[in-house]
Amino acid sequence: MRYKQHQVQAIKTLQGNSKDVNLRFVSFPLPGTIDIIKNNLLIITWANVTGILVTSKEIAEHFKNYLIVFGIWLAS
Repeated sequence: MRYKQHQVQAIKTLQGNSKDVNLRFVSFPLPGTIDIIKNNLLIITWANVTGILVTSKEIAEHFKNYLIVFGIWLAS
């Protein structure tokens, strides 16, 4: 999968020098990106470069658990 330059820059900016960031990629196209950083959930669509930031420990944990279960389901 090839990323556009603005996507690569956004990923690098989010990752920074933090050891707490865990990036995972899929080999098929997705309409956007979901990032969970501490108590923040960041949803980005690359079509019109629009983002939504939700700051909530509860929502971040729910999405983290959802993505873990979804990832396990995809792997099986």
